[in-house]
Amino acid sequence: MARLSVCFMIFCAMSVGVPAQVSAAPGPVPVVLTMDLYHPPCDPDDHWDLLTLYALAEAGKINPLGIVLDYPLPEDETGQRPNGAGDPGVITLAQMRRITGREIPWAVGSGRPYAAVAADIERGSPAPEGAALLLDILRRSEEPVTIVITGSCRDVAIAARIDPDLFARRCRTLYLNAGVAFHEGEEAGTEWNVDLDPPAWQAIWELPCPIRWLPCFGRPGEFRVSQYSSWWNFRQGDILPMLPAEFRNILLFALQKGNGSRWLTAVIEPPDPKALRIQSESLRNMWCTAGFFDMAGWTVLRDGKLADPQASGDRLYRFAPIEVAVTESGGRKWKPAAGQKSNRYILEILDTDRYCAGMTSALRELLEKSLRVRRVESD
Repeated sequence: MARLSVCFMIFCAMSVGVPAQVSAAPGPVPVVLTMDLYHPPCDPDDHWDLLTLYALAEAGKINPLGIVLDYPLPEDETGQRPNGAGDPGVITLAQMRRITGREIPWAVGSGRPYAAVAADIERGSPAPEGAALLLDILRRSEEPVTIVITGSCRDVAIAARIDPDLFARRCRTLYLNAGVAFHEGEEAGTEWNVDLDPPAWQAIWELPCPIRWLPCFGRPGEFRVSQYSSWWNFRQGDILPMLPAEFRNILLFALQKGNGSRWLTAVIEPPDPKALRIQSESLRNMWCTAGFFDMAGWTVLRDGKLADPQASGDRLYRFAPIEVAVTESGGRKWKPAAGQKSNRYILEILDTDRYCAGMTSALRELLEKSLRVRRVESD
């Protein structure tokens, strides 16, 4: 999930792996994920998010039905993409399938703006590949589906434009990882995922399904933990060395922008000690983790333990009900919902001092206990 300003500043169900203090869920939640996963990456938090998705599936908490990868980022006037981003990260998906045996359908999203695609749809054009996969998943699932946006809003907005009634019936919840909580003015942009396609961002707020919003920043470009910001960071060495070797290799391959022609060799060879040492010393910005835990039916306590939302103990965060309105300039403003009745929620950090440490501990617990290697061998 890349976090850049407009100036491009980096801004199955198993008992094993489920924390003991977490009560069993009635069944895995159907999930479809849209993400800006690239290789080489623009921002490698998406690779950590992908491991989180797989770990939650191995823990029996979710059932990942599909992944839509954002279309390649536009080039600048010199022919370069932001932060050296490559093409959609199908290499990473192939690596994950190789070592987990888990096949998740995927598609590449639309390379054309939401408004242009919407106009084509009105003239009878078929759905683009990414939107078509989303619609097919919603139609085929026996249960309502949770949708997670960790990149552009475009493909979900296109799918909803094609069949809004389907979203009303079949979208359980939408987790929206984009935007900022507060603006100096009323403009909707100033955050990378929003600025990729502002009309698509606006269209998402018109969906009939519940939205759980995780603003990337409290204010534009504000890299600090605040009450209404999903940003947090951790030292990669606090988690990376504890992972199974194959998963370490996937992350190292991405973090070092590895040669795509050696995607399999990079996974099955022993981890490079020098690369592991270098990457362990670096910090990783993160945004989406609280939403992943929440959709799986978990919360994080202030001591960093994963827990059932009804468990005793102080929570690290919650999703608070809000009312959302459109400003005169077309932006969005919000306020706490009167009477606690709403289908719109915002992530609220309840202990900003402990947030980074608590999320690091919870993510380490999940990945260390739940990631499982089930290597797919060649015939």
